[in-house]
Amino acid sequence: MPRRIAVVTTIYRYLSHAQHMADRFLVGYPHAGQWHRPDMKIVSLYVDQKPEGDQSAERAREFGFTVYPSIAEALRCGGDKLAVDAVLIIGEHGNYPVNKLGQKQYPRYEFFTQVVGMELVALYWMHGVEGAWHGFLKLNDDSSIAFVQTPDVGKIPPQVGVTHAGNPGAPSAPGTMQHLALNVDTDGELLVLRDRIRSRGVNVLGPIDHGFCKSIYFAGLENLSLEIATSAEAIDARAWIDPDVAGLAGISAQELERYRKPAAYAGQGGTVAQPPYDATKPHMAYPPDQYQMLLSLSDEEFTRMTSQPEPPVKRAAA
Repeated sequence: MPRRIAVVTTIYRYLSHAQHMADRFLVGYPHAGQWHRPDMKIVSLYVDQKPEGDQSAERAREFGFTVYPSIAEALRCGGDKLAVDAVLIIGEHGNYPVNKLGQKQYPRYEFFTQVVGMELVALYWMHGVEGAWHGFLKLNDDSSIAFVQTPDVGKIPPQVGVTHAGNPGAPSAPGTMQHLALNVDTDGELLVLRDRIRSRGVNVLGPIDHGFCKSIYFAGLENLSLEIATSAEAIDARAWIDPDVAGLAGISAQELERYRKPAAYAGQGGTVAQPPYDATKPHMAYPPDQYQMLLSLSDEEFTRMTSQPEPPVKRAAA
């Protein structure tokens, strides 16, 4: 029985992302020298906008699915219960508001706030970076995830296997995020989150019992691979450091012992000076002149020049 798919997209016309992606489920695509047809069936479609050249009604007639007037109806196929196995969300193209920096205002926080349940706690201009802004989604009272929007981010084409992995076991380029893993406290909380995510029409795999943790896996917008895990106790390094893998990584027994027990460091009260520039060390990618200028500043000068402690919204003292 083919998996049933609902497509939720901004527009569906020739050469749009939706046409490229959804058509592969409708008619197939070439793979390894053969024509491959996924064992999946598009059963419903929601299109937010229908500009000139819209293909949604034509595709529905040709392939026997229904275009619904709301996302909820598309996920339920017109009924009162979830009626699909997967949701293909495509948020590209369309006539959407443009901010003063010329960026289209796609709803990128919607997924994490409504699907995963993470609370938006900050949204403001990034200090010291012209035209950039970021939003913070709360993990707990001490931790958040920040999503950054810069003026040129839309000019960088995403490519699975290069800019991001696409699934938790696939490769991506060095220095990129292969996948993001978050923690909850109990097995029960893990299943509650799985229920919440699935109730929004998003597929979730797992849990997988990894021994020291249990994990579920799903996809965020733009193919960001996500994991949520829970552990009953701390990892026992004696059981979970594999000598074969250590050898493959070129780690000697002496190095392994050092990595397992890093030397303690008490600190010197913040008095250690900036080390001289050494090209063999890791460095942030600033323009060379700007980077050298930043490194030449004292810590006090840097803090004074770059700090902006006032929030964007002034609130009266409680």
